[in-house]
Amino acid sequence: MDCLKYLKQIPDNFVDLVVTDPPYNVSQKQNLKFNGRIIKKNFGDWDFGFDPTPILAELRRVLKPAGQIYVFCGTQQIPIYMQEFIDKWFFRNLLVWYKTNPPPRMSKTNFLFANEYIVYAIKEKGKPSLSTFNFSSQSTMHNTSERNDYEI
Repeated sequence: MDCLKYLKQIPDNFVDLVVTDPPYNVSQKQNLKFNGRIIKKNFGDWDFGFDPTPILAELRRVLKPAGQIYVFCGTQQIPIYMQEFIDKWFFRNLLVWYKTNPPPRMSKTNFLFANEYIVYAIKEKGKPSLSTFNFSSQSTMHNTSERNDYEI
């Protein structure tokens, strides 16, 4: 079932937490040739022209006032999600999840994709005090007082 159709069935203010990894719009129509092999860069129609606006509106509707959302996204999508969360939500942070085992880079003309970005927000400003955030567990786990980058 399409997630947007399913979301419309959920009552208002029903969900505490959303963790989502929407399409990154990174597919390309052309293939890449590397060491004599053809490497497909087309991941499917679902990855072309994805517009998060309708889904974000439904997610906002179903989240409770103190509901939290974490959106995994690519570099190009960071401004889209941050602007949405600054304008219509309560933007909290941009997290960087550092990968210890990034995929190899086929061409040696750029840096590895060694991290994932996660945009974090709360539905309504002034409601973070109603949200659960286990900072002591986090600081103990990472042996630091504050971090924005985490190893996978």
